[in-house]
Amino acid sequence: MKQFFFFFFVLSFLLLSCGESPEKYNKRAFAVIDSINEATDMFFTFASSCQSMWRSVIFDQEYIHPITGEKKYCSNFNVGIMYYLEDMKPLDSLTKKTILPKIDSLFGTIKEPPKNSQKIFELAKEAYATNKQAYDLAFNPSGSLNSYTENINTLIRKYKELKSQIDIEKKTN
Repeated sequence: MKQFFFFFFVLSFLLLSCGESPEKYNKRAFAVIDSINEATDMFFTFASSCQSMWRSVIFDQEYIHPITGEKKYCSNFNVGIMYYLEDMKPLDSLTKKTILPKIDSLFGTIKEPPKNSQKIFELAKEAYATNKQAYDLAFNPSGSLNSYTENINTLIRKYKELKSQIDIEKKTN
């Protein structure tokens, strides 16, 4: 009976000590955050392109293709948004098939942080949420030009603050 308890104690100790170290987790989590942020940067580029197109249609009666930069006459911003969504459809489809599932999968790999890495996980959750919001701005524009611009500017400001916090954590971990 004593041997059983000793064996059980040793086995329990080994299983509990086999968890991932905070250092390894943090390194992995920062790599995931970097991947998420790369996609977020791309989504902000698309959202800014939509914002420029929207402004151009309203003020210059000119639609600017978000990828090629080609211009054509357009005086109705609703039509401009329709053109934009049509032109972005292949990229949106590719994003839904490859980039978003990759981000979801990567984020899923860091959902079990060690106790000492909880702050890093919270930053990763914030980066993940920002990514989803940036995607929506890029591929689902809505509201008025003013509200859309305000939403982009607010999210970019929060994103820059988040990236600063991440950089500080990278230096200290």
